[in-house]
Amino acid sequence: MILMLKFECLQCGSCCKHVDQDFSEHRYIPIFYDEISSLFQLAENLNVQIEIQPDLMYPDKLNQILLITSYVLQFKENCGFYRENEGCLIYKNRPLTCQSFPIAIWREDANRTMLKVETSCIFVKNNIDLTLNKDFKQLKSFFPNEYEIAEKILMKGKEILFKIVRLEKEEKINLGYLDGTINLFYDLNQAIKDHPNWERIDINLIEID
Repeated sequence: MILMLKFECLQCGSCCKHVDQDFSEHRYIPIFYDEISSLFQLAENLNVQIEIQPDLMYPDKLNQILLITSYVLQFKENCGFYRENEGCLIYKNRPLTCQSFPIAIWREDANRTMLKVETSCIFVKNNIDLTLNKDFKQLKSFFPNEYEIAEKILMKGKEILFKIVRLEKEEKINLGYLDGTINLFYDLNQAIKDHPNWERIDINLIEID
């Protein structure tokens, strides 16, 4: 019976808005560099306002620049692409993070990245005993499409890490990864405060030999 359960999006919008009505803090949807231009184009076509900001940014001591490795689509109330009476306006073209919901990526520490089930999802709440504390095989059977997308997100994260390692080995950057001094949880605002005059560059724009 458990293995027959399959996720069905109920269009509740819990992944697109503040469900607790506390708008004092921003909500964030992680996105990748290669999703930015298409999201801005979709926003322009739909005449909606969106805000995309760097998420993770590390000081490159070699070149004295701040290297951006990921971004977030941020909002206070609802995602710019969400409407109460229509749902997601870009559902078929939504970011990978949205496609994987309610499977989310969680970094346990510097060495471990895990998958977890978001309990804000109404489907998950309605099936809480069947969806929580399950192994990967069961999660994959419950959320086959979402799990597959989550694996893609994990792979893209590994590709970014691989690029950091390659660039450091080629002595093109120095984020402190190879010598173990990098802080993977380096606060974005702290990075800007520590290096206010350093140029900000996306790591995708630096080529590997």
